Amino acid sequence: MIDSITSMHTTMQQAQLMQQVQTSVLARTIETAEVQGEAMVDLIAASNLAGQSQVLTDPMLGQNVDTFA
Repeated sequence: MIDSITSMHTTMQQAQLMQQVQTSVLARTIETAEVQGEAMVDLIAASNLAGQSQVLTDPMLGQNVDTFA
């Protein structure tokens, strides 16, 4: 009887620890995805700004394709 209770207590503690670990990993994964998303938004914004400055300085940029190779 006591062995059964001890075993059940140990099993419950292991399950609780596993749940805490899984929650921690999930939170870290979400945090990493958010940081990567923010970095991607910043990269897109920077590329849009760079593209706009090129259009303003050279309106014919990209209008001709050199087919001679």
